[in-house]
Amino acid sequence: MTSATAALARSALMALCAIMLGACGPSPTHEEATAFTLDAQPATLTISPGRYVATSVVVRRTGRTDADVELSLTGAALGTTSSHLSGVFFAEVQGVTPLAISVGENVEPGVYPLLVTGRAGDTIRTTELHVNVPSGP
Repeated sequence: MTSATAALARSALMALCAIMLGACGPSPTHEEATAFTLDAQPATLTISPGRYVATSVVVRRTGRTDADVELSLTGAALGTTSSHLSGVFFAEVQGVTPLAISVGENVEPGVYPLLVTGRAGDTIRTTELHVNVPSGP
């Protein structure tokens, strides 16, 4: 094979590789693969003492894969006694995770901020919830 023929074969092979790689598209970066947003709907709840209300946490995956998003709930008023709030996440269905918030019977009236945190790999997103506990029955 002459050097001109070898150079032509190399060029053709490189062009074929470029076409094949372009057809598949580039591999997603880690950030693209775990990109998502969080939104609590509704974000403000009114719950009387001794009651509970359900809200939804919407996970919108904006990346190229369906990365698992682990949700957690934090806030100073959370606890397990009758003078605290508590929350339970249920299974996600098509990007929507139900969240039940309960208010203990002895919780004082006021507005209690809670934070929902979502984690997919190293990517972390948050959204706020506010629980309004009214006075009276």
